[in-house]
Amino acid sequence: ESIMRAGKLWLYEDDTRTHLAAGGSLGGLRYHAGNQWESRQILLRNTGQEIIRNLACWWMDLMRNAWYADPALWAEMQALAPMEEAKLSQPRPYTPPVASVFDEYSAVYTNRGHSITQPLLAQSRHAFARMGAPYGQYFLDDVLAGRVAGRLLVLQNPWVMNAEQRRQLKQAVADKFVLWCHAPAVLDPVQGVTLAASQELTGFALTRLEGETSPETVQATARGRELGLPAEWAVRKNTPLLFAVQTTPTDEVLACWPDGAAAVVLRGKALFCASPQLPRELLRLAARQAGVHLYTDDECVLYSDGVNILVHATKEGPVTLRLPQASMLSDAINGQPLTSTAQTTLRLDLRFGETRIVRLHP
Repeated sequence: ESIMRAGKLWLYEDDTRTHLAAGGSLGGLRYHAGNQWESRQILLRNTGQEIIRNLACWWMDLMRNAWYADPALWAEMQALAPMEEAKLSQPRPYTPPVASVFDEYSAVYTNRGHSITQPLLAQSRHAFARMGAPYGQYFLDDVLAGRVAGRLLVLQNPWVMNAEQRRQLKQAVADKFVLWCHAPAVLDPVQGVTLAASQELTGFALTRLEGETSPETVQATARGRELGLPAEWAVRKNTPLLFAVQTTPTDEVLACWPDGAAAVVLRGKALFCASPQLPRELLRLAARQAGVHLYTDDECVLYSDGVNILVHATKEGPVTLRLPQASMLSDAINGQPLTSTAQTTLRLDLRFGETRIVRLHP
């Protein structure tokens, strides 16, 4: 989304390992679609969400291994043409209510940080896509410049910030709900480690966890479970630079480290998660606190631009969509109506791995 904000077009190269990747010179790859139907659902999911987000893509036959040498796959590209043409005829920006915010500058300071960056920056995309609300991906620079309009800002790695950047960020988030992640602004490029600067920015005082071994789980409190958090979630073994949150009497402690120190705290218009792992349920909780509309309570991959809703089933069974307003509904691909009257909910009975795209007609 930051690329689009800069007036550029983001072009994806989709080299999905279709069912045809089972053979050829790269045959035997561990991950590939099991059959033609699975390949078509994956490509429908990928290309559909690119249309929703105003992105471009090409399908890349990696190393000429004929992964796309099946006319049935190209039928999905043709089937998506009406949805794409409708978007081109009535263009509108993609302005999702949730922002996943990444800081390039802080990443430069990271050395041997895989136990933090893998869950916090890479694997978290799984949780964002499954939270039930659309999200966008932005650089921190866009937040500092006031170019991100989301209700919920998830600040994943602003670890290294100078005084001016901290001032800009504090001003930029003043009217937002913020999920602070892991260790915001704990390092100043000149002063070095400074927990006081972190507290001045976020309002949360931190204490560094000490000891020969780092905790490997975060455990939800009774209040956290009441608000939907899982009973516990894992933290990678030997994760460096972990913190506990110093609480105030009005805080709601939602999860703790094994020694009882606060790990997830809700305070006013902010959540602090000291764990590098972001469970889907935590993102959903933050979204509810921010007033973000959640399209479903069921686990699935979901993208929406407010007109089209793409759902990709991560398990077998129904997905019930909850719409922002009563709407007539149709299949975005074939145009067939799904309802005869305006509805506020829609149940989709899906196979594991199936992709459906619904169009709203308010």
